[in-house]
Amino acid sequence: MVQLLPSGNPETVIVADPDEVETVLQKHFGFGSSECRIALEAGHARAALATDNSAVSQFGSDFYFGIIEEWRNQLALRGFSPKQYRGLELARRQDNRLQVTTCMASDGAGEISGEPRPKNPKGSSSKKAIHDNQGTLGMLTADDRWEPIETWWLLFQVHGHEHSRSITAEVSLPCEMNSGRDFRWSRRLMLPRIELNETADAPTLPAPAEMVQVPIVRRVG
Repeated sequence: MVQLLPSGNPETVIVADPDEVETVLQKHFGFGSSECRIALEAGHARAALATDNSAVSQFGSDFYFGIIEEWRNQLALRGFSPKQYRGLELARRQDNRLQVTTCMASDGAGEISGEPRPKNPKGSSSKKAIHDNQGTLGMLTADDRWEPIETWWLLFQVHGHEHSRSITAEVSLPCEMNSGRDFRWSRRLMLPRIELNETADAPTLPAPAEMVQVPIVRRVG
């Protein structure tokens, strides 16, 4: 079993074996890969309702908020509560030592050989969270009054097209943010790939009802 948070280790630790990932999630976080999968599928289900007339950004936005909503519902059963920090949507564990958020990523999120980065630039709230992660990992010296909190990201990447999609994802801990999209990850926990299909996982809008012709009878007199 890999030591999840060895103090001051500058190298990225990747946990890829499904059984080991599940053990780490259950022991360190208090939830498992099933909660992650349910949240990701819920996000995709909401995003799949976007139409050709929707704004270009709606698919990603609906995906994000669909995950957040279901993620919080799932983790509420495990003692987490919803939090927000300057627009950063979080689910925080009741001991106030660990919290999770999510974002769509690129460059191999959920893949061992990948070097994931957020698809959209992140701001000061993410930078503050990562600063606290550095203290958690022993990279900064904290005084006795300071209690660090780990902020992990559920990173996900969508592959394929609307009729045949898959999602690769990971639960990862960033340790450095050089710019809005340039992150360095300390720990990466690879989740099982999710295969989606149009009939089971990608609901589509119903076809409009057929027009019914109603004869109009004009009254005289």
